[in-house]
Amino acid sequence: MFQTLTLTWDASAAQDPLLECKLPRGITILAVSYCPQSHTGTPTNSNIDIVDDGTDVISAITVATAGTPTLWKSKAVGGTNAPVFVAADSILGVALNFSGGSSPTAVDGAVVIYYAPGAV
Repeated sequence: MFQTLTLTWDASAAQDPLLECKLPRGITILAVSYCPQSHTGTPTNSNIDIVDDGTDVISAITVATAGTPTLWKSKAVGGTNAPVFVAADSILGVALNFSGGSSPTAVDGAVVIYYAPGAV
């Protein structure tokens, strides 16, 4: 069984980190869904990185079309990636990046992190 952590934002420019939280206990990330609701400017795509204490542990979860979610999956839920453990008292973050286009400036978006408590 997994639990979810949902993070949302409005009109944010590219930032590293965009959002952060300190974990009270260790978790294993099983899947991550990213959906930019709208892009301001004309980026070719936007992507996020999941960051553990300043280090990217899941990189470049990419969406080319606003309103179209994408899903990074670990082997634990039928994907090809190893599950990612993040220790208690770590700072878990999301970095927002843009690429391409003529003037990428901001995105409204949501990230859902599907996780299991502790190590899996």
